[in-house]
Amino acid sequence: MSGSSADSDTRMSAAQHEMVELFMHFGHNLGLPKSVGAIYGLLYATAEPLSLDAIVTILQISKGSASQGLRFLQNLNAVQVVYLPGQRRDHFTAERRLRKLANGFLRERVEPHLEHGADRLDRIGDAIDPDDPNAVHLKKNLERLRNWYRKSRQILPLVRNVIG
Repeated sequence: MSGSSADSDTRMSAAQHEMVELFMHFGHNLGLPKSVGAIYGLLYATAEPLSLDAIVTILQISKGSASQGLRFLQNLNAVQVVYLPGQRRDHFTAERRLRKLANGFLRERVEPHLEHGADRLDRIGDAIDPDDPNAVHLKKNLERLRNWYRKSRQILPLVRNVIG
């Protein structure tokens, strides 16, 4: 971005645009709204911290979408609030350390599903009707899911240790 301040320039360079697109598609493939990926990509591609209003203007998204996306990214530890002297508005910058990003994603998106997995598997087992012609198949696949669940619970702490 050119100019004296990131907030005063509403244009992205071609490289910044490509980076925004990259993160937008990556986030979408992870099941996140495209706007979340676009916000992260913009912050990642911009040297200076950006305000909410600048993000809205540059990405041409609604203020509500930008605000919600920033809150989500903050919960993942993917963006931080930066206070600039003399500025009344919060400004945001992207976390660039993969370790911190991966930990935030595991904590916010993976662990909650695993916490309730055992209960859900028990409910599936209770729902299998022994008279159902597919009961044997369902029980076999349920055991496979229980095995996947156990392995996931064992692997997650190892993954967290590897990434820090």
